[in-house]
Amino acid sequence: MRNLFIVLALVLVSFLPATAQMPFTRKYNADTLENALKKAGSDEEKARLNCLLSLYWSLSDTAKAKPYLQQAMKLGRVSPFLRSVYPYCQAYICWDTDQARSETLFMQVSQNLARFKSPEAFFLRAKSLRNYALHQQAKDNAKGYVNALLEAIPLAKQSNDSTLIGMLHQDVAMTFMNGGQFEKSAEYYQTAIAYYNNTKTPYTDLVKAYALLVENYAYAGKNLEEAKPILAKIGKILKGKPITVASAEYDLAAGMYYRAVKDYANSLKKFDEGIQAAKSLQDAYMLKQMSYQKYFIYQEQRNYKAALAVLFDFMKAEPKLSIHNRQRVYFDLAETYAGMGQMPEAYQWLKQYSTIRDSVFDASLKQEIGAMEVKFKNVENKKKIAELEAEKKEAALKAKNNRLFSWLLGMGCLALACVALFAYQLYRKNKKLAAQQLKEIEQQQALKLTQAMLQGEERERGRVARDLHDGIGGLLAGIKINLSRQSKMEKQQSLDGIILQIDHSVTELRRIARNMMPESLLKVGLEAALRDLCESLATTEAPIEFQAYGISKKLPAVTQANIYRIVQEILSNAVRHAEASKIMLQCSQHESVFLIDVEDNGKGFDTSVSSTGGMGFDNINNRVAYLKGSLAITSNIGQGTAVHIELHTGESRS
Repeated sequence: MRNLFIVLALVLVSFLPATAQMPFTRKYNADTLENALKKAGSDEEKARLNCLLSLYWSLSDTAKAKPYLQQAMKLGRVSPFLRSVYPYCQAYICWDTDQARSETLFMQVSQNLARFKSPEAFFLRAKSLRNYALHQQAKDNAKGYVNALLEAIPLAKQSNDSTLIGMLHQDVAMTFMNGGQFEKSAEYYQTAIAYYNNTKTPYTDLVKAYALLVENYAYAGKNLEEAKPILAKIGKILKGKPITVASAEYDLAAGMYYRAVKDYANSLKKFDEGIQAAKSLQDAYMLKQMSYQKYFIYQEQRNYKAALAVLFDFMKAEPKLSIHNRQRVYFDLAETYAGMGQMPEAYQWLKQYSTIRDSVFDASLKQEIGAMEVKFKNVENKKKIAELEAEKKEAALKAKNNRLFSWLLGMGCLALACVALFAYQLYRKNKKLAAQQLKEIEQQQALKLTQAMLQGEERERGRVARDLHDGIGGLLAGIKINLSRQSKMEKQQSLDGIILQIDHSVTELRRIARNMMPESLLKVGLEAALRDLCESLATTEAPIEFQAYGISKKLPAVTQANIYRIVQEILSNAVRHAEASKIMLQCSQHESVFLIDVEDNGKGFDTSVSSTGGMGFDNINNRVAYLKGSLAITSNIGQGTAVHIELHTGESRS
């Protein structure tokens, strides 16, 4: 089971999880996973279940998540698919403690899984990109956030997971809504709802999507006639259901709708119901949302006293406001006090709002603060106010002219800098291109040299094998026949020993010739030759298990010979040096990709200090490089050795 899964993953066929395997596309509770882990048979099943347990605990207790991930990595070393998934688990564990590493790991997962074409791989790639997008959102990188989501959507579609597709469309819609692009936002919300309705999406997710669409209409002040039937649909979905976050989201959307149509009584009623739901759920975020919506109603009703109470309650409930929220609350306080005609208080709050603004000069804000200050200090002196305002306008005009001149000068300098930068980049690009072309020429020359050496070596092996078999082998056979006749004629038993020695010599000569150019490779192909090789090298102390999947019989002869020599060298090393009681060889092919995996349970070696620069490894490395492949060796003392080779067997190399 374990080895079969590895082959299926490597040849990039669609992944169909066995009944014992739990896919990453579903959510499980800890008890279900622990029970499955107790019944698991293969190491790969155990590794997968440990991965899922790590993901489960990473959301609430990273200390529990880490041991499961370590166990998964230990058990699943031979599975290329699971090796690509481990960074996904690591990214969740360090989500809060090291966000930079977390987002790097999510991108690594998306890249590592690109070679797997299963729905499960597409799902994990899409989820990784969505999580990367959330990290960008936390850094206020709106462009990076949206780009990552848009890149994830086609991958989610290939995973056939309608819930994930809907979720990604909803994320994009919220970004457009926050940016004031309400028509585009509505399109994405409607698409998300369509996907949710085509699958068994939890009703809470569907309600949230409907509620956000209503909020979008309310913010835009358009299509309000479409919002009312949506609210009725949400009401039917929630009927008879317990109070959840979905209930509060419905109340928020309904309150915003009634506010948009100026039905303030029903709007306040819905916000109050939502506040009660948020309190029962202990949802601080929804509670703040609902409370602040009441402020807007009081402002529109000019009920400034009630509006002030909402703002001060908001600050009391949230003593550590973010800079963005503080700006918003301080400005609303200034606006409310100004509406009440209490200019000193309005000025003080506007001044606090100004102090936390960024360092960029805002002329209109300074004028507003100055005007309020003059109005506060000089209420009775209208003439002086007029003079000050005239001076301010003149100063503003002068400042505007100065800014215009500075802007033109700056644009000129920027244009010169851009021209210089473009010239420098063009120079660097040309230099880099020339270096790259030179490097490619050197690589092509090296490849041609290696190709000539390997082809020459195979021709020489074939010639020597034929000479040994047809020349010396034939002579020895003739000598044996003549001696046999002589022995019969003279009845001399002393010649029998010589004949037996010649028999042994002929057998050894044929073995040497077969090793130099195996007959099975020439007659019946690579798979049969590899099977014969395993049988010839296997011993009672170290049996060799051989598995082959999808090996083409149309591989070019030189490619077959190179693959045979690579395997021959690796198996010979394992038999001679590993002291193993079991050796496994697995070869598989998918289109132009040929994979070789050799494992033994021998004594292993320390790859950080052991040299792999002997003649045998040089031959392997040369042949792997010739076939534009890659070689990876995993070994620890006392834990055996695993060799993984990926080769590219294009027709152009024949």
